[in-house]
Amino acid sequence: MAIAFLNAFRLYNPDLPLCLIPYRDDEITQLRSLAAVYDFSIFPDTDILGACDQIGDRIRRYDYRFRKLAIWEGDFDHFIYLDVDNIVLEDLSPLFQLLHTYQFVVCDSNSASNIQWVWKDSLQLREKIGAEQVEFAANTSFILSKKGALSLAGVKSQVQVINELVPHMQLLCGEQPLLNYLITSSGQRATSLSELHKGGAGLGIAYWAGRYKESGMAGQVHPGGRFKVQGVSDRVIFIHWSGLWHARPIDMFVYRLLGLCGIGSGKTRATKLWFPLKRLWLYYRHINESRRHV
Repeated sequence: MAIAFLNAFRLYNPDLPLCLIPYRDDEITQLRSLAAVYDFSIFPDTDILGACDQIGDRIRRYDYRFRKLAIWEGDFDHFIYLDVDNIVLEDLSPLFQLLHTYQFVVCDSNSASNIQWVWKDSLQLREKIGAEQVEFAANTSFILSKKGALSLAGVKSQVQVINELVPHMQLLCGEQPLLNYLITSSGQRATSLSELHKGGAGLGIAYWAGRYKESGMAGQVHPGGRFKVQGVSDRVIFIHWSGLWHARPIDMFVYRLLGLCGIGSGKTRATKLWFPLKRLWLYYRHINESRRHV
């Protein structure tokens, strides 16, 4: 998955400094083998990563996605965070101008359909945090922010409140509920690329691959690894969930049900369910085969 991300990122952002946060410590050796090819560094402070793991263990043990908290403790004063399953399709530099107005810009937000990926449907939740915080429901696969806008010390100071919120968090997306709470309770200005698009900002859109056949948001892969959304003039900045989906129990149920009905081979069923933009992902996965041997 990292190869496709790196190929696409460096194609459109050849000079933008890049630092990768290892999901687990045992991945560092493989990442180092790619660092010179793609000109990136690896987050160096293992103490900070360990502190992130400790915070994550309070919420969901052995889920290393909470290392995302380290982005506010790194060397960059202004930064963009991207999940590795994104395919970047544009120069990201113009987005930094948004930090003149906002302290946080996320992928998308304020959509009722997003709440299920952040919070459980709970009356008790709305007694603990405001309706606006619940409804923000941000997808945090992309974060534009500033160093110090959040801090590990600040997270630790809110441990009691966070512990009370854990039963109401939808943890399928790991750290996403925690980040939603931290951003919306920070007292700082936050928005999303989707909200800016609705307001006519003209900076482009982020596209979730799960919508590739959705009415009004259907997308199409074009030659040269380009992607366009039907009826939308703004360019696509990046595509989230470009690769394999981590199947939930319900996904596996559907997969097996299709098999019992004799619909498609195992590989075909999995591709249709969890790999909606295989053609695009494979294009960027293999675009620079001559540059490396991985």
